[in-house]
Amino acid sequence: MTSWARFSASFASRLRARLHLSLFKTAYLRALSELPTITGPAIVVGSAPNPHPPKGLDDTWFVISVNASQVTAEQFGLPRPNLTILRDNIFFRGNVSVPTEIHDALWAALRGRQTAHAVAIMGSSEDKGATAQLAIHDYRADRVTELDRHVRGAIIVEMSGLSLVGLSAGISNGIFAALLALKQGANPVVMSGFSFAPGWHFAKDVAVPRGHVLPDRAVCKAIVERKLPVFAADPDFARASGLPLWTGLTARP
Repeated sequence: MTSWARFSASFASRLRARLHLSLFKTAYLRALSELPTITGPAIVVGSAPNPHPPKGLDDTWFVISVNASQVTAEQFGLPRPNLTILRDNIFFRGNVSVPTEIHDALWAALRGRQTAHAVAIMGSSEDKGATAQLAIHDYRADRVTELDRHVRGAIIVEMSGLSLVGLSAGISNGIFAALLALKQGANPVVMSGFSFAPGWHFAKDVAVPRGHVLPDRAVCKAIVERKLPVFAADPDFARASGLPLWTGLTARP
């Protein structure tokens, strides 16, 4: 793809996301209505090494896992997430004819597990049916929602207050999951198992780069500036992201 083609595709994507907050608002609200409403605290679990369970965590919290991070959630005593966000280009992209090491590690971690609600981010016409792919890899979900990437982008814009320039595709699904939790009513949202450094907690021998650092930092900065109730359970991530460290108190410092 040429530089001009990439620019055109990026501009079109940003425009579509913006339109979901105006011209396509009905479709946006319909998509959100397919996702669970959250009342009370939520934990968003990532796959970074050395995760810390939040103070006060119990079975009343709404649990959101990202990709294969429910392995971490299980170690917190949370065996079945309420919601699982799955990335399109690893799990459902039709042109992945030769699975990569990362692809294999993710599916291996999920095999035999289950979630209440799987949300598959569908980012391309090449993406295939999520329900069939989950069944093939023995990952069970009571409900499956295929979420259009432009709806994802609209949620990012609405909750962060930022434009999508350099952000829409670049922001990680972990940061997106925190914004989605806020949109659906969670308060507070506590992130555990996140890092801007490479590596996975559940597959320490797999080399995993972090490709979202700059846009993720920008969104974290916006979250703090807007005084949104998002916290980091891990001290290292609190320092790196600027998010306040969760102490068990809902009030922001």
